[in-house]
Amino acid sequence: MNKRGLLAILVFCMILGIVPVFSLPVQAEKTMTWQDAYFELLDNPSMQHEVIDSLLTIKDPLFAIRDIDNNGIPELIIRWDPVDLPGIYEIFTYSNGVKKIGSIGMRTGTLFISDKLDLPGLLTYTYAYNGNETFEYTTIKNKELVSETIWSSARKDSTDGGYSGEIVVIKNNERLMAELNRGIELMEYPFTPINMYDKIYSYGRAQETNPHPYAIALRDYLKEVNDKDDNNGYPPTAYLADINRDGIMEMLVNGTRLFYLQDGKLKTYDIEADFGDADYTMEFSQNNYLVAQPTVGDAEATTVLILKDGKIVKEPEFVGMYFLGYTSFMHGDKEISELEYEKLKEFYGVTEVYSNRKNQIDEILAMTNTIKAMTTSSKVKVNGILKEFESYNINGNNYFKLRDLAQVVNKTSKNFEVEWDGAKNAIRLISNKAYTPVGGELAKGDGKTKSAQVTTSAIYKDGKEISLTAYNIGGSNFFKLRDIAKAFDIGVTWDGPTNTVGIDTGKRYVAE
Repeated sequence: MNKRGLLAILVFCMILGIVPVFSLPVQAEKTMTWQDAYFELLDNPSMQHEVIDSLLTIKDPLFAIRDIDNNGIPELIIRWDPVDLPGIYEIFTYSNGVKKIGSIGMRTGTLFISDKLDLPGLLTYTYAYNGNETFEYTTIKNKELVSETIWSSARKDSTDGGYSGEIVVIKNNERLMAELNRGIELMEYPFTPINMYDKIYSYGRAQETNPHPYAIALRDYLKEVNDKDDNNGYPPTAYLADINRDGIMEMLVNGTRLFYLQDGKLKTYDIEADFGDADYTMEFSQNNYLVAQPTVGDAEATTVLILKDGKIVKEPEFVGMYFLGYTSFMHGDKEISELEYEKLKEFYGVTEVYSNRKNQIDEILAMTNTIKAMTTSSKVKVNGILKEFESYNINGNNYFKLRDLAQVVNKTSKNFEVEWDGAKNAIRLISNKAYTPVGGELAKGDGKTKSAQVTTSAIYKDGKEISLTAYNIGGSNFFKLRDIAKAFDIGVTWDGPTNTVGIDTGKRYVAE
């Protein structure tokens, strides 16, 4: 038998599962999401390179994600392309771990799908030989991979081994063939970090989901690194820490770029631009300080980077030198004792900078600005008169529609105007100016919990940009009552026994 015949037999055995394309890593007994399990499988080194032996050469694999049985957990589909032979698709499912449930041998090397909800499976052109053709629809039934023939044809009354004679259609499922002929291809992706994170962890999220600025920035960064092949073969890393203790996390990527939010806007700090030619890397310390340390050299050197007023500021470097019995310790330009040096390290938590910090890259890519806003049950009185508002409780604070608040204090000494600057995506608040209603003010809500997204618009008060927490709910901007009250010096009270919020334009604002 020639080599090509041996290849064909080997591929056939792979499809039947007699000879595996690769060995599935044995998973430890631990609880995993299907996303983590699929990612771990794809991230296995044996999946990242060509598989070559004396009989078979397989090019770089591709992967796809598709819920082919509509049970809410998608299947992982891996494509292997033996040289000069049709593709092989191995299908994996997740149920308390990843399990291979079967393979599909391809004639055309393409999987097709339908966009009909009741047709989640795979449409395949599985066999063709001189007029003898077979098309199949593959799905999962009773936890097994099942293929149904939707079209088959053969030559009738052939006298030369099937090379001549009339082609006769043996089976034709018109609905499924119509879907196949529409030609919607299942998207397949190379095994790159950004594809693995993006396609697995974002699977099934609605397109209208509002990703967190860090998720967008990280995705763009990973694409940039992948396009430049600029990570030297190392897996990318991303971590979150609150380095300035203000309740808002900062994000550090690959030890070289810090992302942080200032007044709701995303800003970056690049160590390479600040430290010049010096070879430094950044880490979050055990005590959640941002520290920069050289990657080469005999001395221990640490620069603490402080986030202050929206900018990164360098603290004086502290250095410990140990060489052939000689020791020296410096803090900036001042020589210090070894005890003082060790206390600095302990205070900033740099004794073990790299230890026990989990790579949060998948968590960050999945972050969104969408949170739950629950309708508030509190009553609201404005200058002693009970008013009905559409208001929500978010993280323990009451949020009111901005225009509703402007309406109820209108024609008082604390009135303010609200203007929208679409060209600059800005909300402008003007003190001591009568409010101009636009319609819909003080409309009742439906009493249901809603999705809230962080407002990205800039906010100006009397021409000066201010920082206020705001959420967009159903197309309207909702602000924390106490933020607006503070901005316009409006009195706010709380009566616990009656569960009543008071808004009093005759009083000044008093902080909680």
